[in-house]
Amino acid sequence: MAKEELETLIQRAAYRMKSPEQGAATTLWCAVSHQLDARGGVYCVYCNIAVPVPANSEETRGVRP
Repeated sequence: MAKEELETLIQRAAYRMKSPEQGAATTLWCAVSHQLDARGGVYCVYCNIAVPVPANSEETRGVRP
């Protein structure tokens, strides 16, 4: 791997890092959200219910089959 590629990967990883509070936010949202009342089997991300995306999607958000 070229040095430039490695630096790009490190920058992307740092951009995606979350604080402990940010990391816990979705779990806490799921625990108290009335949007999830009487619903089960959903995948949650970023304090919301994840939207389905195709298996070959290049989106960074969503849930795949």
